[in-house]
Amino acid sequence: MKTLVQVFFLPHLFPVAPELVRIVRKDVGTELAKKPTHLAVITQKSGITLTGEVDETEENEWHARVAQLAQWSSAVGIKTLSIMRNAPLDPEDLEALQDRIDHTMKDFYKEEKRVPIALVRTLCPVEESLSLVFKKNNSQATIQRDLRLHGGRAFDLDIVILSPEDGHDRLAGNVRLLGEAALRQQISSEQITTSFLDTQLSAELTEPELLIILKDDLDLSSYPPWHIRLTEIYHHPDQAVIPVYTMFLQALHRFAKCDQRFGK
Repeated sequence: MKTLVQVFFLPHLFPVAPELVRIVRKDVGTELAKKPTHLAVITQKSGITLTGEVDETEENEWHARVAQLAQWSSAVGIKTLSIMRNAPLDPEDLEALQDRIDHTMKDFYKEEKRVPIALVRTLCPVEESLSLVFKKNNSQATIQRDLRLHGGRAFDLDIVILSPEDGHDRLAGNVRLLGEAALRQQISSEQITTSFLDTQLSAELTEPELLIILKDDLDLSSYPPWHIRLTEIYHHPDQAVIPVYTMFLQALHRFAKCDQRFGK
């Protein structure tokens, strides 16, 4: 059996001991006043630079970190995990990440009766997002929406990989396409309201209740601005000495105690 030091201070060692499911649930506890449905995480840089150069070691460590976050999130009942990285994930790497998560989830839950299903995706092009809003007229139920995002496959944890292009650039693209749709009379200018834009931008990614920043600097790294208006943000300044697992637990417990007061 691995010690907690081996597991949580050396996070990239695999496979993971199955007893960790119980450890995570015990550490989180059952008496939390609330838990986030959608957890967002901003990670340290991946192994891909903005110029496209790849550091295989750093990229492998990033994949390992995402797999661990998926395990911990599923163990405590989180339904959506969005992860911000510094460069887009190409289809081949997305498939490799899915395979890794599938494998590590089986190891993590090998003593459980059922292994939760975690499915990984990126946001679809802005044009597709806009057409879905027009087609469904905002009446699609949440479960139908979730099944659509993963091609009709049932899942327990929705993992969304984000990059800087999904931030301000996507917001600008949405506004541009709405203007073009109005010129083509697909939609009237009166329909282009804050509520309509909110619906469109939230069609694929809801607002996270909790955001954990796993970087030395308190930097939102172009996380989609539309989605963090009421989000509780957790950041620890001593990233070098605090294990990610400890920050994960601290963030959940702090979120459970936070008092969010919304104006009328």
